[in-house]
Amino acid sequence: MNVKNIKNTKRLYLLRHAHSPSVPGVKDIDRELSQEGVKQAKALGVYMKKNSFAPDMVMCSSAPRTRKTLEGVLQNVPVANVKYFPILYAGSTGDYLAQIQGCDDSYSSIMVVAHNPSIYGLVALLAELGNDALVHRLTTGGYAPATLSVLDVQQEKWADIQPGKCPLLNIVSPKDY
Repeated sequence: MNVKNIKNTKRLYLLRHAHSPSVPGVKDIDRELSQEGVKQAKALGVYMKKNSFAPDMVMCSSAPRTRKTLEGVLQNVPVANVKYFPILYAGSTGDYLAQIQGCDDSYSSIMVVAHNPSIYGLVALLAELGNDALVHRLTTGGYAPATLSVLDVQQEKWADIQPGKCPLLNIVSPKDY
């Protein structure tokens, strides 16, 4: 992996919400986490703390399942600045990227908690080829609920983030934690 020597390299955490079953009569936006999803979120928080994955700011979809996922993670990874965005519920990969590009550059690390297919699409769009094992996992393993990708953003400004230029440092799913 070729990591540039940039003074203010940033870190991006992209998280799909934890397990949330479809329930007859419940609108998609109103879906809650299952018991399994609650456990996944808490376990991911433990994993993140153990691996020093600590975002400065979180952008989260306003849907209940993403809020509950974040709530589980935050039990072990406190974050002072959390913002909720309706566009992260039904937005496109481009919408997600635009949200990140609009972030204040004082944040050195950001986590986005959102939904498939756009969150997976964002990882695939931004990831730099190079780590064959991680790229293989990204392209063949799907993006299961409670999957987290960690990327380096080799820019000083969030607005300058470029597709295909962010080294993919890690992908973890519930089978890893």
